[in-house]
Amino acid sequence: MRSAALALVVALPACGAFTAVGIGSDDPDVPEGATPVVGDGGVPEGGGGDGGGSSLDSGAPDGSGACALGTPDHCGVCGHSCNGTKCVGNQCEAERVTSSGAVTNLSVRGGTLAWVEGASAGWRCNTASCVPTSMPYGAIDRLVLLGPSRAVLSQATQNLVTAVDWSAASNQSIAAAGGAAAFAVEGATVFYAEKNAPNVYRGAPGIGAVLVARNEAVRGLATQNATLYVAFAGTGGLGRFDPPLGGSPVPVELPSIPRVDTGAIAAVVTAGNRPCWLKGTTLRCDPGGALVDVVPTGVTAIASDGPFVYYASNGKLSRIRPDGKGGLDLVKLGASVVVDALAPGDDGWLYFAVTDGPKLEIRRVAK
Repeated sequence: MRSAALALVVALPACGAFTAVGIGSDDPDVPEGATPVVGDGGVPEGGGGDGGGSSLDSGAPDGSGACALGTPDHCGVCGHSCNGTKCVGNQCEAERVTSSGAVTNLSVRGGTLAWVEGASAGWRCNTASCVPTSMPYGAIDRLVLLGPSRAVLSQATQNLVTAVDWSAASNQSIAAAGGAAAFAVEGATVFYAEKNAPNVYRGAPGIGAVLVARNEAVRGLATQNATLYVAFAGTGGLGRFDPPLGGSPVPVELPSIPRVDTGAIAAVVTAGNRPCWLKGTTLRCDPGGALVDVVPTGVTAIASDGPFVYYASNGKLSRIRPDGKGGLDLVKLGASVVVDALAPGDDGWLYFAVTDGPKLEIRRVAK
């Protein structure tokens, strides 16, 4: 049974604001006088810590004064606020947002949380007080939010990709594409890969331009500064593509796209203007030179919205930068908890869907 979450104990920023927590002076993650506990490659011992300790020595000062680590305002690292929740063992406590079904896709933007259950039904709610509302657009197997009331939906059974705006009670079919295998959004521009063809498109909702012609199935997309990263299904690897400007670019054949990496890629994101991807259970990034295995093993899900990559591994959620620095465990979940989806919000929270024994829930923790 669904139930509404408790109201927030802190005020949220205005819609569209981005709260980057833990960002301080010259090195935000290692305050002056603090000693990081790290393993190889700058990753906390055990691939991000054991979930019970701090990444820094408690009580270490920062560069501008005292920093009492282990407090709700300095949890795990100076400046990392728990957004009103408790800091226990130098990790913020997570809070439940709502109960759910089996979540297969999660998106949050501008105070709205939206998700897909069972790869067939879409739901949404306000992040401040989540009362789930069903999306009345038929079967939905994937979605991405463009704003508080706007989204692009994949409807494979209807053979459609559809843009919707529930504040205006409008919807517009973009393409008959068998639905979308993947979405990526930068500003107001949507990129999507057809599920059946599969072409890759760019365009505002309703106006699509083919960027990449068919020949290989696509598993994931990510974009940063108009550069598109394409994760191919099977063992096609990860490609990088700089689409030409203009409304009608000449499509490029998928096999001709330069590859950043080879092999099977499960997911791709961008962080700090660089691509990071999940290869097997390894979080790998291209920091601008040789590829780096930032977290060598155990990773099951990744997401990003700015300088950090957020990832699930070994019963916890953590964050790290593409160069392997800034590692911080955010919350310990337990070895039996399965993270089904991740979605960093623009409100200082990391939203995540879990299967926790009989519980199917969407929760959040301070980023």
